[in-house]
Amino acid sequence: MKRVKSIFGFVGQMVLLVALALVVILVILRLQPPQPLDGQPAASPVDSPTLESGYPPPEDRPVEPTQAPSETPAAADIFPTITGAPITPFPTLTLEPGPSPTPIPILEPAQDAAGTIFFIAGEGKEASPAFHALTMDATGKALGQNAKLSEDTVLKDGFVFPSPNGNRLANAAPWGVLDIFDLNENKLVYSGSIGSGGYLLNWFPDNRRILFQDDYGPLVLLDPFTKAYTLLAVPGYGHVTAAAASPDGRHVVYAYSTDIVYPRGLWIVNTNGQDAHLLVKDTEPNNIAWSPDGKRIALYNGGALSIVEADGSNLRQIEPVLILPQCYFLPPVWSPDSRTVAVVAATTTSPFCPGWTDSVFDGTHIFVVDAESGKAQPLLPDGSMGSIDPTWSPDGSQLAFVSNRSGAPAIWAVNADGSGLRQITSDSAMLRFPVWTRSSK
Repeated sequence: MKRVKSIFGFVGQMVLLVALALVVILVILRLQPPQPLDGQPAASPVDSPTLESGYPPPEDRPVEPTQAPSETPAAADIFPTITGAPITPFPTLTLEPGPSPTPIPILEPAQDAAGTIFFIAGEGKEASPAFHALTMDATGKALGQNAKLSEDTVLKDGFVFPSPNGNRLANAAPWGVLDIFDLNENKLVYSGSIGSGGYLLNWFPDNRRILFQDDYGPLVLLDPFTKAYTLLAVPGYGHVTAAAASPDGRHVVYAYSTDIVYPRGLWIVNTNGQDAHLLVKDTEPNNIAWSPDGKRIALYNGGALSIVEADGSNLRQIEPVLILPQCYFLPPVWSPDSRTVAVVAATTTSPFCPGWTDSVFDGTHIFVVDAESGKAQPLLPDGSMGSIDPTWSPDGSQLAFVSNRSGAPAIWAVNADGSGLRQITSDSAMLRFPVWTRSSK
């Protein structure tokens, strides 16, 4: 019995030793890297991210590619590193020349007040306004009742700019909307858009073309009927705030709103777009008007009226200082003899925008300014408020304007010295923008 137990003990010890040996072999095999199959290269050390190999591999350990290089360029080749690229300056103003300007004869004052007052009026609060006309005799007296010219409606949110000879009225609204009414033909001769966001600044003295700013950008001399234009100015930054042509059509003055690319101030350029240069520096011009004789320029400078000689000399601010109502885009109005300027002023800077409500009359009055001395005085000696839209008679002896002093908008007239005030149209619910043109006879 003892012998049997001894045999079983020996066998058990042998089984235990064999099991231990197998465990040791398995552990050794587990610690060895996998052997490659026949015909395949051994794996690179970096293929197994162990603590021994590390990542990325040391510089002194070359890494062999495991596959052929791709034809796709690396990201560094597509997006190269930016290494201080130089800043390109804004290009110098270069404009293509237009046709050489042909001088236009300067219009002399008429001999008397005979002519026609054209204006916009509606017959009631809900009525669409239209162009009307009122015939005036040599003394400035109205002959008969005003006549409605056509059924064409006008733009309520626009301003009316008369052409230099008074034969056409441009009704300009925001976003480049423009209507042109021909008084001789008694009809609209143009109606449409001349730009996505621009606006008319002034007429050109040929009574056909206009000075137009395209979408707060370039200033162009534009023929709206043919769309032909000459580029006059490219501000780069900011925009052109105002422009006016000389009476002979040879030059255009304009103003930049910023001082980033070109110096801020009043500039002048030939009508063909060449030889642009600064005329008056360090000014903030808007609402520019060139005198009929071509000798002086009136402008609102930083909200106050100023007058400067056409060569840029003798800039002087008008006294007392006249405040320009906000949103009033019509330029100062020169008398036909170029001696006096009529201007709308206000007691405050409250909004004065296009429209047909009584608010456009709040705090407004008209001043006349002596161009030589620069002295201003109220047109009406009584100092009453509520007067806008002045227009001179063809001979400069009188002014007509719109007032609500009688309770509703109407056209009034007065002598240039403030005497002889009289109402010349019946009260109207809507009435704006009178233009006193000379007789064609």
